Amino acid sequence: MPMLLTLWNEFEANEGAQLANTIANNNIIIVMRVKVTTFNYLSLTTRLASCLLVNPPTSQATVLRQWYDQNRQQIAQLIEEGSYKDSTKLLPPPKNNDIISIENAVSMLKNVKTAWIRGNTSFAAEQRSFWYAACSNCQKAVDANFEWIIRCPSCREESAVEARCRIEIIIDDGTSSIYAVVFGTDAEKLIPFTAVQLSEVDEHGVEVFSEIASAIDNREVLCFVRHFDSDYQRQKDDKYSIIKIYTAEELAEINLAITRTVVSNPVEEPVPTAPTITEKPTSTIEHVDLTARSTVTNQLATEGQFFSPTTKMILDSIGRKSDNADKPASSNIAAKRSLTFETPPSAEKTTIETVPSIAGKNGSEDKKPGSSKSAHMSPLKKQRESAK
Repeated sequence: MPMLLTLWNEFEANEGAQLANTIANNNIIIVMRVKVTTFNYLSLTTRLASCLLVNPPTSQATVLRQWYDQNRQQIAQLIEEGSYKDSTKLLPPPKNNDIISIENAVSMLKNVKTAWIRGNTSFAAEQRSFWYAACSNCQKAVDANFEWIIRCPSCREESAVEARCRIEIIIDDGTSSIYAVVFGTDAEKLIPFTAVQLSEVDEHGVEVFSEIASAIDNREVLCFVRHFDSDYQRQKDDKYSIIKIYTAEELAEINLAITRTVVSNPVEEPVPTAPTITEKPTSTIEHVDLTARSTVTNQLATEGQFFSPTTKMILDSIGRKSDNADKPASSNIAAKRSLTFETPPSAEKTTIETVPSIAGKNGSEDKKPGSSKSAHMSPLKKQRESAK
């Protein structure tokens, strides 16, 4: 599984420079005491106590090198597809015993920060705006017009400004409830609108509150949630964001794909019987066999292999679902309805050189940008394509 590792400070200057200058050598590295973050869903970053070894003379490094040489093409394909920022591949559905009750999650998330939970959703009635303008690279909120090209003040990369969905929901599993925010394409799974449509709704003053509330209420979901501390106006509060969400329909499709694949290869990878769930026997999610894929992956790791033909088919099936995330959803996941306005807005894509004044607040909560004609904005420049 390709994963991002960010090097900071002296690691960037020393080992980072060494790796950049020898990138074609496909170096083997051992990194110790790194931090796991939810940037790009799941990634690694160095900290002060980290240690990084490049091409260490160990038997493990030799075995890893042999594994890489045998699977070079598959690894290159995964990197080309952007698997290192694909939430479905980085955070696949867990085994049932890795899912905890919301009551336990609330009590332990202050220390462990993340957990898998499941429950039924309801809409947080106080929310009125359901999208924000975001950097397409880091997804942080920016104070800039939709479809501008900017240099993001957070990630420092040149990227487009895109509309990104943001929905506040309540998840309840009978033991307790949790108030959380879901972003991006995961949020669009729950509602009949895309982020672009929501931006048009705001511009034309159309009310879609009741439709969104109706679509979200009583949806059964499986979520990977993260806890963070909020210090707004000197008032500390516990906040929760959803890093990855699966609907009951998605889990059923994944389970069906795994079942079909394993049935076609019964000798190669037998499927274990799904565990019996006693807490909520009528739940769709709990009857989904989430253990098959994890068991297959563990078997392959033990044998020192990369992908068997069966596992490739499974990941391809899941990957196709992720690749189609921006396309109109199927009927079993919040089908999008078309919006027609009397006077469609005219959108002109603009390239600008950003200045610090367009930067949004880089906090835990994302804010909706201000007016596109704010006085503090720098003059617009023509697109690079037309300038050429």
